[in-house]
Amino acid sequence: MVLLTKNKDRAYPFSLDFSSREEDEPREVNVKDIKAQFFFEQPEEKLIPTRFLEMAEASSEWICAHVLHNFMHEDKDKVDFWKWPIFDLRWRETFRSLIEVPKLKLGAWEGGVEQCFLALAEGNRDAQADVLYHLMEDIWVGMTLNDDPSQGMCSLELKPRLFESTFSYLTGYREKHRDGPQTEGMMSTSYTDAKSPTPIAPFCITNYEEPMDTALSDRFKVILGQLSKHARILPVPGDRIPDQEVFVLGQHGSKVHLMRAFFPGWKLSSIWCGRELRRPAARNETPSPSSSRGSSPSNKSSPPQSSSSPAASSTWKPEDEPAKPEAIHPSKAQRAASKLKRFYSASNIRRVLQRFEATKRKVDDSEFNIRSFRVDCTHEYDLWKKEDFTAAVRVLLALYYYLQSGDARCGILMVKNREKFDFGPESSSPDRDTVDETKTEKSPPDKDANEPNHKDAASCDDKGSKEQPGVKTPPSGLSEELEMLRLKASKSPSAFEKRPEANSPSQDDSEQSACPWFTTLKRSPRGSKRT
Repeated sequence: MVLLTKNKDRAYPFSLDFSSREEDEPREVNVKDIKAQFFFEQPEEKLIPTRFLEMAEASSEWICAHVLHNFMHEDKDKVDFWKWPIFDLRWRETFRSLIEVPKLKLGAWEGGVEQCFLALAEGNRDAQADVLYHLMEDIWVGMTLNDDPSQGMCSLELKPRLFESTFSYLTGYREKHRDGPQTEGMMSTSYTDAKSPTPIAPFCITNYEEPMDTALSDRFKVILGQLSKHARILPVPGDRIPDQEVFVLGQHGSKVHLMRAFFPGWKLSSIWCGRELRRPAARNETPSPSSSRGSSPSNKSSPPQSSSSPAASSTWKPEDEPAKPEAIHPSKAQRAASKLKRFYSASNIRRVLQRFEATKRKVDDSEFNIRSFRVDCTHEYDLWKKEDFTAAVRVLLALYYYLQSGDARCGILMVKNREKFDFGPESSSPDRDTVDETKTEKSPPDKDANEPNHKDAASCDDKGSKEQPGVKTPPSGLSEELEMLRLKASKSPSAFEKRPEANSPSQDDSEQSACPWFTTLKRSPRGSKRT
């Protein structure tokens, strides 16, 4: 007799107490016919490359986060600010704001947004945005002060800002919607090239008690709004949009999480163009020989068919083919020697692993539906717990490194880092290259008018006539201009005097045009005043 247990076991999916929805099954949300699949509790390596997480672990900012909880009471939600060191004020304002946040028991992924009315009424919901702002500001200040600038990071500067904004998003060509939710802050670039900050990673907090699907829909609308800002600035045609990714920081009570949405370029191009485009792998495929019309020239192993001699085709052998030039291949001894001399350095292996990891992060989206996208969400880190706080600092610091490295697939950062696109104004067409080559060709040095033209003399010798030593060839137009410039450079103004013609520019204009571009004032003779 077999007894059925009530324990949840994946080996028995039809047990009495087993939920029909698996833990790894995504939560699907539809926004204007665009589907988003939310995957909760994903590892950090799926959102940020591993090498940036290792850089964050080696940073002193992450090490300082371990000593933080020495100033906290044993009771939760209390901090002894009198024991805080005077010369190190990092994380102090973060915990000052953290005391005022609503006391939410359940996390956002556990359905906490559906049971938070009383907690939001008792606490200060705006303090959640202050926690995110001070947390990111402390990480940014510590990163700029302690880190070594010789790590090869770019000069792009990202700062947190408490800036309320509402994003409008696109769901297709000329399909703009303005019903996006309000964001409380953002990670943005500096004000150098714009009057307002340019958002890179918006902040989202829990403001109301609402169903789980509605909350996820609002998050996805923010993601689509940030995506439209990334894609709008790209100098590429609509059918060649590169891959994009969007990061969103969320705060639910005392718990912080990170969200990353990946948008393949061929899907974005298909939605924008209104027709389904082939995947990049399908574009590189060549038609098979059977699908081509007539006999395929690539099928060289098939015997030649002839109606006059049918027996020849049956007795045809590959040796009857015309002789081909033999390819030079290395011998077995040379291959063995190359294998012995081959050395796999640590940098090469690390580079191969980085490419493999980047490819793996791109192919995670196994959905072939062009209107379906994947959103990965990390674990919700409770900032009151020491392990979660240090893990949150590690992830957010790695996010800083990743966004400033130039490897992030964000349109605004790609343009600011001056990445070379396959299409757009920075790309060079073959016609433009040929024109530039013809323009940049150096002409042979012009000979002086006083020197004899040896080419003409040689031609005269061929004809049988000898050149007289006193006869000079007439100077060309370019040599005449060079002679004029030499005379102008001399200090004797009477050596060269030319009356201006009616249709020609005056002498003052010619002198001004001969001056370099940075000369704005014409020199005046001594004793005269400048006007």
